[in-house]
Amino acid sequence: MNKVHIQTRDSREVVDCRGQLLNKLQLLLERQVDLARQGNLAAVSVLAKQVDAVVAQIGRLGVAETKEYEQRRRMIERLYDRLSLVLTTACSDIDNEVKRIRMGRKVLGAYRRNLRRL
Repeated sequence: MNKVHIQTRDSREVVDCRGQLLNKLQLLLERQVDLARQGNLAAVSVLAKQVDAVVAQIGRLGVAETKEYEQRRRMIERLYDRLSLVLTTACSDIDNEVKRIRMGRKVLGAYRRNLRRL
């Protein structure tokens, strides 16, 4: 016996909504990666709040259990991985810069002490 699936207007709207949420999540993650590469970590943080809201909606609607999500899961995971890598690199760069600044301050302090002795 063949099963016939009748899709009502409401169910199409839910499917559309789920697809829109996945699109929005993907776009936000792509934007975060771009901003992180540019070094704009403040903007990345602002977008993170939007990502959290979209992920919460995805959870409430059960989007993660759908076939559409399964097909896009790998792309979303790759975006999260890229974002994590770019942020890790940015944090490492910031850490190195802070170390250079500290070293510079120590050198300046040593010069200052030597000048006082003269």
